[in-house]
Amino acid sequence: MAQKLRGGDEGRLRDLRDVDRRLRTGGASGLIEGIRGKIRTKETLSTPESLLCLLAGNRIFSEEKGGLESNGRGKILPIDVAGNIITPDDPVFKDLLVSAAKGMKESRTGMLLNVGHVHCGAVNAAIDFENGDYDPETKNIRFVVDHVQGKNEIDNSLKQASAAGELIVETTGITFGMTALYFDWEKRELINIGESTDHRIDNTEIVDDIQASARKIASIGFFGGAMEAEQMAPQYAHAIVVSDPKTIMGKTPIEAIAVRCADARGTFLAPGDSFSDPRTLFSAGPQEIFLVSSNEGLVPQAGIGSIEYALLHVKGTKHIVIIDTDEKVAVDTRDFLVDSSETVWRKLTKGDLDVTLLQYDPKTGAANIIFE
Repeated sequence: MAQKLRGGDEGRLRDLRDVDRRLRTGGASGLIEGIRGKIRTKETLSTPESLLCLLAGNRIFSEEKGGLESNGRGKILPIDVAGNIITPDDPVFKDLLVSAAKGMKESRTGMLLNVGHVHCGAVNAAIDFENGDYDPETKNIRFVVDHVQGKNEIDNSLKQASAAGELIVETTGITFGMTALYFDWEKRELINIGESTDHRIDNTEIVDDIQASARKIASIGFFGGAMEAEQMAPQYAHAIVVSDPKTIMGKTPIEAIAVRCADARGTFLAPGDSFSDPRTLFSAGPQEIFLVSSNEGLVPQAGIGSIEYALLHVKGTKHIVIIDTDEKVAVDTRDFLVDSSETVWRKLTKGDLDVTLLQYDPKTGAANIIFE
């Protein structure tokens, strides 16, 4: 079993090496168009197809656009968890948020954003659970449901922003601006819905920058035809991508932290050099990947819950990709997931799930397959 989990299966290793060879020799270009066609029709991709799609986009960024600055790195650090929830009772999440906040303090600026969206699966699950219409399949999904606050996405984002502010102030004493936002898929608009006067500083230009970026995304058609309002409800993701946001951010000063929902349907903080996001690293479009944040080899419980939810409910998800600058940390993250999630373990043992490790080079922006 351990051999399979570590990618030692001969067939799987052969497939990974074939993906690596095709990318290095330029032999993947003829396959990508067909793979994109499968994504448009929401077909489940094989692990090699999923990797080719992700890494081909990464090579374009790292080789043709100069890596670092053009990879969407900088200023805003996103923390992706289910339901954009704040969980101070989870030491992994608390350490991730507090360490990011300390980095924000070092840049002598600071803004905390809690970003939700309409049609949030976590909020809907919490409402259904309260009404007796849903029974969470795992303890980690139940953890997410228990931490959703409010009766709708707007109320949840407001209360989560307040909880985040209280957690950072109590733990670090840092003063910062804070606001709650949510993205309306139908209107394609990012809306600022509230601020906390307790900790607010004059830093509204960051919010203005994000809203301008959201408008730009909509105006240039980033969402594409597949994101029309009537087609938004069904989720699809050919891969779950787990990464430490601080790793991708590198040494870039943090001007804001965005706690947002790990959702496959799209991203609204990605395009442009102001944002640090795995989706830009891979040049991935809406509905293609499901993002989850890790922290130094560990994954917050809400992140594990969102992974399990994706594996159980989001179409096309049979591939987890873990990224880190350090090979050992990537391995540790994978082992932590296996130990912490019976769902992940069960699907691995049945052959219904693959886990691929990637090593990210912050100097070039390239991500390469780790062969164990």
